[in-house]
Amino acid sequence: LHEKGGVVHSMNGELFQIESTAQASISEQKAIDFALRHMPAEKYGWESTLGGGQTELMSQYPDPELIWAPENLDFKEGNFRLSYKMDVYALSPHVHRAWVFVDAQNGKIVAEENRICHTDVEGTVQTVLSGQRTIMMDQVSDNLFRLRETTRGNGIITLDMQNGEDIGNAIDFTHEDNDWNTGATLSDSYGTDVHFAAQSYYDLLFDLFDRNSINEEGLILRSYVHVKEDWANATWDGEVARFGDGNPTSGSLDLPVVCIDIVAHEFTHGLTDYT
Repeated sequence: LHEKGGVVHSMNGELFQIESTAQASISEQKAIDFALRHMPAEKYGWESTLGGGQTELMSQYPDPELIWAPENLDFKEGNFRLSYKMDVYALSPHVHRAWVFVDAQNGKIVAEENRICHTDVEGTVQTVLSGQRTIMMDQVSDNLFRLRETTRGNGIITLDMQNGEDIGNAIDFTHEDNDWNTGATLSDSYGTDVHFAAQSYYDLLFDLFDRNSINEEGLILRSYVHVKEDWANATWDGEVARFGDGNPTSGSLDLPVVCIDIVAHEFTHGLTDYT
């Protein structure tokens, strides 16, 4: 609505006629429970302050608003559902903030709209096995950068398994700025080896064969580093690549299995799947 002096002069947008007598069947708190199950986190914005001596919370506890929303926010299709819309801000292990739309009758997730605007930026890393390199990374905020990017195909993502086996527990490799030469841990540096190698592999396919990732459709090159304890192996499982830390106690590889040759080898298994 556009108004002047308290008088509406014009309006713009789209008007949809929704003929339904549907009413909410679940409570607001139940809808919040469904939303948090959809976006699980170890810590949320309403559980942390802004820092720097400030007591203000990073976000408020979800306050659902009852609205009509189309499935997957596809207004062209127009399959509207009575929904609770709420702001959910997850801080760890992954930073993610979104409007979550929960069906007010059955608790199903109607849609999710990302609220964090990410920026792909160039950064410098000191890899362990490939020396100093320039790579693309994701800038989440002024002092948070991670090993993700979207300039190649649908993206390249490199995550830290922390010597676990469940990829659901993987976290981002992060740094306070885009210069990972200073202050990066050795663990993080091995992550930059894999991220650099994955970007190089994508570039090889694109530059030499005009191929958009391994499936020709921009498939995300997703890598998990520091997999398991004393695992001297690397694998491709049809979806993602996993890289172990070696097993120095047994004399079987005393360094993480992350050199550029091995990373390329694993992704080539994926390339073979699609060719």
